[in-house]
Amino acid sequence: MEENDIQSTQQNALPPFIQGMQKDLADAIERAKNLRALFRKKIDEHAAALPEEVQALLKNEIGSFGEADDALKNMEKLLEERFWLFWNNLFSELCAGDMRLHNAFWLLGDDFLSDVRAELEKQELYDLSKALRGYVFTFDDLAHLDDRAVQKMMREVDCQELAKALKGASEETKAKIFSNMSKRAAAMLEEDMDIMASVTQRDIRNSQRKILSVIERLQDAGEIVIPRFERTEDVEDLL
Repeated sequence: MEENDIQSTQQNALPPFIQGMQKDLADAIERAKNLRALFRKKIDEHAAALPEEVQALLKNEIGSFGEADDALKNMEKLLEERFWLFWNNLFSELCAGDMRLHNAFWLLGDDFLSDVRAELEKQELYDLSKALRGYVFTFDDLAHLDDRAVQKMMREVDCQELAKALKGASEETKAKIFSNMSKRAAAMLEEDMDIMASVTQRDIRNSQRKILSVIERLQDAGEIVIPRFERTEDVEDLL
């Protein structure tokens, strides 16, 4: 298959509105080039009646504005800056922002997230890998909840489940939990963790998953807020 045929096949695979966008973008660029050329033409016409020293000052000020090469160079720079930001946010919304994928992360847990992020980074999709952290709440993100949310969660969770879950948690997450308990209760929880020497990674993941389900339920009921799920205005404006 020749290169032109391959390009044609790839283009036909795109949704119709995307194909239309390609044409609209090309038309917009052409209109902008013509408009810049018009501005330059009018500037030159009006400058011709001015004293030479003013013309020199004006020429120095506008440089190559409106010339064909300059227009293409500036548009390329603008598109590179704006479109990469747009596409990165679009990918984030289509992937990390899809609630079906979001629910899969809730059910499969941190190991699944780590595996996916490792694969994305292997493919050098660093922006998307980073974006997942903005949409997916993992067990170690407990450290980012406010104290009120942590206390509400702990009232809903069995102490044995919490002890097992914390066996695989970061030091920051453990500290967050202990700081929201009395010294006596924290000591008892640490003791429970110490005697769980034979607990398996599967047990730990299951307990963490149960606690994440409690957090999700509390969030859905409006009793707690998970800050990482709040979408920024910048993304809303772009999409």
